[in-house]
Formats: sequence, structure tokens, C-alpha cells
Amino acid sequence: MNITETEQFKVGKLAEYQFAVSLCEELSYDITDVVFATPEQDILEHWDLMVGKEKIDVKALRKLNRSDAETNEDYHWVEIKNVNGDFGWLYGEADLFAFELNRCYVLVKRETLQEFIKVVCKDKKPMTNRELYHIFRRENRKDVMTLVKSLDLVAISEYIIKK
Repeated sequence: MNITETEQFKVGKLAEYQFAVSLCEELSYDITDVVFATPEQDILEHWDLMVGKEKIDVKALRKLNRSDAETNEDYHWVEIKNVNGDFGWLYGEADLFAFELNRCYVLVKRETLQEFIKVVCKDKKPMTNRELYHIFRRENRKDVMTLVKSLDLVAISEYIIKK
């Protein structure tokens, strides 16, 4: 069963809020200390929430393929270019990415992830099939992404926050 973009948006917003609650519990913040991005900031600057001076882009669990029945915590997509061909969220204003797993969130610094992607995707040609650490382009779309192992994100993470 495929979910619509509206349903996907709702799943993402719920993940952002659940992350904010977990972050506040972990760091003894109040939820009122969290500033949520405006729709324009979310779309143009690629961040979802800010705590202190740290902008965080939350990446909810996703399916590998739209036709999959369940989400897959073993892998995450990294957006290099968006559907318009502009810089994707990897090159946005977020200081940290919070990748959701079943029992925790893995926080990775933007610069660390950029460097990691540069190294693991080096010399890989764009493909139209989904292979780990290859540059993936959807047919008739301008977006560019790659698939990464969640375990590798854990290895380069700054923090892990329990749900």
C-alpha cells in the first residue's frame, strides 16, 4: 500500500514532535524550549526544530520502496539534491540530523555526514536502482540521493537519544 504525500507529511511531523519530547526528557529541557521551523524554514533551510542554537532536521523511519509494507530501520535515504535539482537537505542549514530508529534517534553532525557521503559515494556512477552507497536518481526526476546503513550512521554519530 502506498501512502500519499499528505500522509507522509503527517508521519514526518509526528516524528519531529516525538523526537522533541525525547530530546527534552534526555536533556532536561522543557518542550517550550523547542522552536519548530516554519513551513518556509523547513522547505528552504532544511531544518525542523531548534533547541538553543542547534538546528535539527529529523529523519523519520521510511520504507526502502513505496510498495513495502513496513518501514526499515536498517537503512536511511540521504538527499543530495531535491526534486527541483537544488541542494538537498544534506546541504541545508541543519547543524544535526536526527535519524529515527525503532528505539532511539541517532544524531549526526551535518559536516560529518557530508564528509562520510563524499567518501563512500566517491567514483560511483548515478544509477536508477537502489544500491547501497551509489548515487540514485529517479527516472524523470531531478533528485539525487543515496542509501546508507543505519549502523554506519551510529558509527559517525555525536549522540544517541532514547525514545
